[in-house]
Amino acid sequence: MSSLFSFLNQRPRLAASATVVLIIICVAVVYANQRQSNSAPQGDIYFDESNGTLTRRPSTEIPALRGASGAESLVRAVTSDESMKPESVHYLFRFTAEAKQRLSLAVATNPKGTYTNIFLEENEGKEVRRFAEGSPWVSATSKEGQAIIEGATAQ
Repeated sequence: MSSLFSFLNQRPRLAASATVVLIIICVAVVYANQRQSNSAPQGDIYFDESNGTLTRRPSTEIPALRGASGAESLVRAVTSDESMKPESVHYLFRFTAEAKQRLSLAVATNPKGTYTNIFLEENEGKEVRRFAEGSPWVSATSKEGQAIIEGATAQ
């Protein structure tokens, strides 16, 4: 190590050049990391039951929301990845009107600002359904609802 220091002491221009190159590399790495984190998808994936499209909405919104038809047809999609491809959707969920009202109040007073940070009793007021045409909405606390949720976590 001391031989490296003596070598660099005898060649100050080389030492300065190496320092500049290292600084440029560090800045490039920091910039690339920041750019990558900023390019991550923002919000949650929703499915519009009225027209069959997937879209992103802010995480602070509580499903079901008004969709393209004007009805509350926009529901949250639980997916295996962020690709927004229909084959990545495991199941859909929404909240009952009563649960949505309670969650809206809780979100308004929550410093984190999203319903996912607020704990209702386990799945209370949540309805789920398979991502298949004609699949019925069931309570997330029912046997059928638990099977849908557990089926997604097993995949």
